[in-house]
Amino acid sequence: MRLDGMTKKEVAQELQISDIGRLKIWMRKYRELGEEGLIDRRTLRSTPSEEDDSLQAQ
Repeated sequence: MRLDGMTKKEVAQELQISDIGRLKIWMRKYRELGEEGLIDRRTLRSTPSEEDDSLQAQ
């Protein structure tokens, strides 16, 4: 889309992204790392009750 001459604002509107800053971050990651840079690397955190359950199971 950006390569087609669309502005960041136009791309954000087209993709229904309300935060242009987020779009800029994704674009930078894609430029630096390719598709690999867009993979979500966050880990899932267990809830306190899940932690209690695992402690009781030990």
